[in-house]
Amino acid sequence: MPMKNSFSEPYFPWQQSSWDQLTQSVKSDRLAHAILLSGQSGLGKIHFVGSLSKFLLCDEPHENLACGHCQSCLLYEAGTHPDFKEVTPEDEKKNIKIDDVRKLCQQLSLTPQISSRKIAIIFPAENMNLASANSLLKTLEEPTPNTHLFLLAHRAEKLLPTIRSRCQQMKMSLPTQQQAISWLAQQADVKKPEQLLLLSQQSPLTALEFSRQNFISKRLEVLAELQQVQRKQINPCVLAEKWQKIPSMTLLNWLYSFVADMIKIKSTQNNHDLFNADVSENLKAISEQLDLKQLYCHYDNVIEAIKLNDTQINSQMMIENMIVQWVLK
Repeated sequence: MPMKNSFSEPYFPWQQSSWDQLTQSVKSDRLAHAILLSGQSGLGKIHFVGSLSKFLLCDEPHENLACGHCQSCLLYEAGTHPDFKEVTPEDEKKNIKIDDVRKLCQQLSLTPQISSRKIAIIFPAENMNLASANSLLKTLEEPTPNTHLFLLAHRAEKLLPTIRSRCQQMKMSLPTQQQAISWLAQQADVKKPEQLLLLSQQSPLTALEFSRQNFISKRLEVLAELQQVQRKQINPCVLAEKWQKIPSMTLLNWLYSFVADMIKIKSTQNNHDLFNADVSENLKAISEQLDLKQLYCHYDNVIEAIKLNDTQINSQMMIENMIVQWVLK
């Protein structure tokens, strides 16, 4: 199936320069065979490359966009275009299987069936293990004419150097504050866009998802529960099971922002420019029960958990361990 979502625009305002660069390369027939597009989650990499793939396969592109009505566009939208392939793991924490990469390489070695090009996407590319990545090398070194492979990565540094060196590398930049707020304002029922952007590390699509899932309120619940943990008013195992229902990276980002804010409050007595300015008094109350050494220990624990999050470690055990550390400190 093609990588689609509910957004009507082919790309987002902060992606304009990247779109212009790549479509100009298409016009001049200099588009690289392999492109590594990286950037943090929530910037719209999947949507961007999906739209670009549709444009590259289109029979009648117009003004650097797919026409939307030719046979190729209709097949792409239906998820049945024979010249478009994608490889993703069943779970974003799992590895991309070597058999899937080998199958893709075999498909890319064939000539296009109905379009002038064959397009493939691997996402998240950093989920390829050593064997999977090595099986891709020959395709990168000896590409079939009129084939284009897009590797999408949140963390490109995790890819093998031999993979990175054989791709044109592009990094998707963060939007400006004005771009992000303006875009969020156009979406339905988005309140407190500035707060959402802070909590999402300036990623507009993540901020939008936070708004739709009412994560502002859920974040306040997590903070209240963290206070209960500190007072030993809640069982760590019970709380870990409850927090398991929150996307792990979202939870870890909240915990990171809480601890970072408490360190700032503790070390500078300054409540300005916080991630969680709306709950600064709650954070101050927690920080008053801890010294800086303890706070930095919690900070290190959260950073380590973030590093482990995209591995196959048991997330409930990881969360439970962090909660226990709060109890012990």
